[in-house]
Amino acid sequence: MPPEHPPPPPSQYKAAAPRLLTKTMDGKGEALLTDAIDYKFVTAAVPARGDEYLTLYLTGLGAVGGAAVAGNASGDGGSLDRSTRLRLRLPSPSG
Repeated sequence: MPPEHPPPPPSQYKAAAPRLLTKTMDGKGEALLTDAIDYKFVTAAVPARGDEYLTLYLTGLGAVGGAAVAGNASGDGGSLDRSTRLRLRLPSPSG
């Protein structure tokens, strides 16, 4: 009879889920949301217009392709003009 092995230690990994990056970098408060043209922050004091393109910074969206090589620029060498287009309908501030 083979010897018994102790159970494996508990996993150090947690389930991944998309998360917003926030200005305080602690997941609380205002999201890192900028105008996609001039990179100015969108805030309650400076809200986005309905016709603006915005950049929302997130993490945990899934695996990326290709290996990172020390000393090389980041990215995959593709166009910097690629993005995923989302259509969001946000409630108006008045309710």
